[in-house]
Amino acid sequence: MSFYPGGSEKVRITSAGNVGIGSTVPGAKLDVVGDLRVKSGGAAIILDTNAATDGRMEYKYNGTRKALIGVDSDNLQISADSGNYLQFITNGSQRMIITNGGGVGIGTSNPNYAFDVYTNGSADALMSIRACYRDWE
Repeated sequence: MSFYPGGSEKVRITSAGNVGIGSTVPGAKLDVVGDLRVKSGGAAIILDTNAATDGRMEYKYNGTRKALIGVDSDNLQISADSGNYLQFITNGSQRMIITNGGGVGIGTSNPNYAFDVYTNGSADALMSIRACYRDWE
């Protein structure tokens, strides 16, 4: 079943029960091509699964997964795939990064150690403590 408001197809319901909005071949129960907005007081998106696998939201670019947020055996999982970094951004600027090699940088986008902290372009006290510890090894 298809709906053609304004003379062109906008919504399709397939015989399998999949609904496509902006898609003529929906590949899931709800397949939306375009922006999706949930708007109300206290709006929420709830993922509720009773399957053996845990729930997740995946972010893809051209069909390739780049990141996910989900639950793995009751633990929150935030994942960046394929050599991507996990970035924390506030006010349009990166504040912290976790690289694909496990380095954590605060105030730097290229941590040279497992944990690098920089303030205003110079090493912070934590970096100095780390350097002293490294010298003791």
